[in-house]
This record gives sequence, C-alpha cells and structure tokens, in this order.
Amino acid sequence: MNKMSETLQSLVKAIEARCYGTGMTFRAVELSKNNGTVRYGVQVGNSNSSIGEVVYVEDILCLLESGEVDEEEAAEAFENVFIDSWSYENNKVEDFVNKVISGKESILANVKYNLVNREWNAELLSKVPYKEVLDLVAIYEITSENGEFSTKVTYELMKHYGITIQELEEAASKNRREYIIKDIFDVLIDMLSKDRRAEELEKMKRQPGSFDMYVITAKSKIKGASAMLYPENFETLAKELHSDLYIIPCSIHELIVMPTYLEIPPEVITGYIQLINVENVEPEERLSNHVYFYKRGSMQVVM
Repeated sequence: MNKMSETLQSLVKAIEARCYGTGMTFRAVELSKNNGTVRYGVQVGNSNSSIGEVVYVEDILCLLESGEVDEEEAAEAFENVFIDSWSYENNKVEDFVNKVISGKESILANVKYNLVNREWNAELLSKVPYKEVLDLVAIYEITSENGEFSTKVTYELMKHYGITIQELEEAASKNRREYIIKDIFDVLIDMLSKDRRAEELEKMKRQPGSFDMYVITAKSKIKGASAMLYPENFETLAKELHSDLYIIPCSIHELIVMPTYLEIPPEVITGYIQLINVENVEPEERLSNHVYFYKRGSMQVVM
C-alpha cells in the first residue's frame, strides 16, 4: 500500500467518525482511468443501497500529507464541500444504474465509442473489448443520455448479460454521438462572451485571410474525439474548404482540424501537440502525441 492509499484510508475513517449516525456509508476507492492513471476517491452511499457516487479527494489528501490539515479538519472539509450536494447527485447515479445498466437491451441501446490511446492503455485493454483505429482504439462505454455518467463495457459484463462482440459493435456504430464543428474563433468568442476581447476576436474573424481552424467535439463536449470513427465529419469540412485536413487530437474530448493549405509542416504541429499534452491536458484525457491526416474524398483518416 503506497502513502496516498494509506492517507485515503485514514481520511475515510475520519469521515466515518464525523458522519456517524447519518445513515451514509463511505468506502476508499482507487480507480484505474484512461492512460493508466489512478484516481483516489471516497464512494459515498447509504445503508439501503450498494450504489454510490465516487468523490475524488486528491486535493484533500495532499493537504493531509503536507500537514496543512489534520484528519478531523480534512473530514470537515469533505463534509462541507461534498455532503450537501451528495443526495441529488447520488439519485442521478442510481437512476443511471437502474435504468441504463439494467439489462442487455438497455445496455446495447446506450453503448457508444470512446477513443483512447492503445499503447498507454495496455493494461485496460486486457479487460475490455475494443476496436483498432490506427494507433488508437475505440473502447465501448455505456453512457447516460447527456454523457454525464458512463461505465466501460468489460469482458465480464458481456459474459454476465450474454452480449457478443458483434452485437456490441453494431450497437456502438449506430448509437453515434451528436457531433458539432465550430470555427475556433466562435469557440473563443463563446468563452470570452463577457470580455471585451470577444469583440476583438469577432473583428479578426471577419478579416480576409484569417486563420482557418476548427474544433470538432460532441454536443455534450464529452468524448468527442470519437468523431474520428466517422469520416463524414471531415469530408463535409474538407469540401467546404477545398482542402485536405490536418487532425490534431487535443484530448479524448475534442479535435482541432485545419486545412493543409496553411502549409504548416506536420512536424511543427506534432511538436505543438506534445507541448500542449504536457502543459495543458490532464494525463487521463490525453489521446495522442502526433497529427493525423484526412485526404478530401477518401473517407479515411490516416497517420
């Protein structure tokens, strides 16, 4: 057991002591996430249900390990920040489990692709079915309607519900997310809608020869990089721009697309991707360290 795990166990004991008599249950969890990352959390439930919401507590654990707070203060911080909103959130988790993961039919009706890096997820791929996509893989996730909750389809789950890989693939291919393509200027303007800089960006966008760059993501803004599985997303833009396209994997949630007529060398773009991954993208949300390419009319993304 590592130091963080020991601290998590101590925090859970302190939370249990502080919340004794509330009917709530608390369990230390360490969850393996995308790209081999591990998240430390407390699963909050109640004595009448085995279902609970996981609250990630790395920030509190760091305060404990640094000595900035003691266990009693850490438990109080957990209670103040999370318990008030827990009941509402936990009801949504229970609804998701009871309605969506309730049987074979509902699972197949809600399974979607999530695109992840193959090399960085070797351990995960021993437990879940997947579809190869260049140097990436599409894994299958059961997802709530708004994308807020999801759980991976494992070989164990498939066996339990009698789901075949063919059924899974057909369902995921049909249950495509709703994707949107937005000009990068529009994205920035939306982000800065209450800022004077938004007006400056609007003027820049209207200037002839302004920098052509687009964002492709899901309407929910979650797991939108799976758009790479549907080449028609790129063909539409390529025809509009009369150009082949570079595809930049910002994260598992979104892609940036730019026309090749900008004549930016691929190695420069790759260097940009690697820098952004290190400085701006959480490890579990990184997708790839290099650029992809779409040739107009090909209906195929390549490396």
